[in-house]
Amino acid sequence: MLVASLLVASFVIFAALYLAPGNPVAALSGGRTLPPSSIAVLEARYHLNEPFLAQYWYWLKNALHGNLGISITLRENVSTLIASRIWTTAGLVLYASLIIVALGIGMGTVSGLRPGAFDTSTLVTTPWPSPRSRSSPGSPGRRSGRKGGASTCRPRSAAASPAAS
Repeated sequence: MLVASLLVASFVIFAALYLAPGNPVAALSGGRTLPPSSIAVLEARYHLNEPFLAQYWYWLKNALHGNLGISITLRENVSTLIASRIWTTAGLVLYASLIIVALGIGMGTVSGLRPGAFDTSTLVTTPWPSPRSRSSPGSPGRRSGRKGGASTCRPRSAAASPAAS
């Protein structure tokens, strides 16, 4: 299932980049005007002159073999760029995981020992509509469970109303 999800995600992202406005050749040339022969060479080198599915298949085949291409801006192999930054990224992920685990265990312990300490403030600030709030004022969904079916939204008395004075 994970492989299928990764394939679908890669296809959607590739398609979104394919449909994005702009021209890949213009990005490769840095916005300079190129002669048609140079444009044809770039399109052939990066398979931009092939249909969409052929481009995706070529990219997927190379990505599965670890060939992620050349960075346009840095003019270096993308695999080497990723490899040189992997330990910094792993350190940040580890540090963030430790913080998340420490806060999660701490907040879970406090919530277990003192019910309502964290969860009620979170629920109050989260705007989640309940089925009762979508009902009209006279509908049965607005009635409380009390005897007599009293409405939860009681009108103010005439004496307390500012319009009565």
